[in-house]
Amino acid sequence: MLRSKRLKVVLDLSQRQEDECGKLLKNCRLNLHQQQAKLDELASYQTEYAERKAQIGDGVTGANALQNLIKFLSSLDQAIIQQQVLVNTSREQLQQLKHAWQRKHAKKEKLFELIERYQFEEDVDVEKRLQKELDDRSALSSKPY
Repeated sequence: MLRSKRLKVVLDLSQRQEDECGKLLKNCRLNLHQQQAKLDELASYQTEYAERKAQIGDGVTGANALQNLIKFLSSLDQAIIQQQVLVNTSREQLQQLKHAWQRKHAKKEKLFELIERYQFEEDVDVEKRLQKELDDRSALSSKPY
């Protein structure tokens, strides 16, 4: 079996690995966007409730309502911190997957180039063999009997 044919099996495997990594990368991007959207939503709630706290503090609302709002804002702050950790983790994971995909893609491209080179060399060998056969036949037919 020709080297180029044997390497095509490896190229197919490399393509599948690249595709699989690409799917993981796509899912990771989606997850990051979802995590970021949750963080943005929490930050929006924090702004909204901080404004309410300022209004309550200015008004004659009960101390109990203010205390509950402060407690809620504290919980919201903790949720934002936890969500930021998730966003950061998702970003790191995305970068790792991006690098993994780039390595797999580069490997596949190098295999493709190697196969093309082998195919060219094989084609040259076939041409040389054919030319030798033609030369041999020509030499035989030009000999007198």
